[in-house]
Amino acid sequence: MCGKFFKKNFSSVTVCFFLFSFLFSACGLESLYFLDPPKCIAEVNFGNENRVLDEIKFITADNSDAEKEIKVQGTAVYYKIFDDEQAARDSYNYITSNNSSSDISAGPNSIINVKKYSPLISEPIAPLQPYNLSKDSILVDNDFVKSLGKSVTVKIRLNKYGTEFPCGVYFSDALHNDVLCAYPRRHYQAGARKLGFEFSRGNDKVKNPIPQQTDYDVSMGSSSNSDGKWYVDLWAFSQGIDNSYTYSYSRAVHLGCIKIEESEYDN
Repeated sequence: MCGKFFKKNFSSVTVCFFLFSFLFSACGLESLYFLDPPKCIAEVNFGNENRVLDEIKFITADNSDAEKEIKVQGTAVYYKIFDDEQAARDSYNYITSNNSSSDISAGPNSIINVKKYSPLISEPIAPLQPYNLSKDSILVDNDFVKSLGKSVTVKIRLNKYGTEFPCGVYFSDALHNDVLCAYPRRHYQAGARKLGFEFSRGNDKVKNPIPQQTDYDVSMGSSSNSDGKWYVDLWAFSQGIDNSYTYSYSRAVHLGCIKIEESEYDN
């Protein structure tokens, strides 16, 4: 009777559908976990001429759910130096286009592998209390963040403005506000020196040399920069390693593009 019922009223495709539906409902679908991005709360817009506003600020993401499948490393900050504002805008537009793809990692991959941005590194201030940074990079360590709570706020000034606004990497949480923990430095290094962003031909030129076309963290249209103006484009994203030992990224967040003029530091 049952056989006749199936034969008369259901096609083989329909029977297969019900069979697979039963199996999936019995076993359950595998959950997919993705990294949430940091949240930018102070972005430096293209064309900004107010040096007081030349600071970026973001809040790290709470990726505790993703830890079921991904070893969450933390929040990475990447940058690239341009000698032309339009070139920086073009790079921003390209990354933004990729960042809206259905592939969540497309934005970070275009930052790292296509546009060849470099990770921002740090020169720690000892002792690093109550905060810490991963060695030689501004990768806000996830285990460290969890020891403080679900997230921390990070503020970065690449270059000083007068004496009231020094460069630095600052952290804030529920108990502390704007604690200076390190100085931001370029990934490109001349020997053992960690190079800064206060580009100078004056007294500070050893630690803050003028970017050159051969520097891998620089994009220049010619061998010299005639107007002495530079544009540092910055992005951040959450980073981890999945069970197949492959890097996993959140969508990227644009932190801003900071204009730096050599004339401000030619002392």
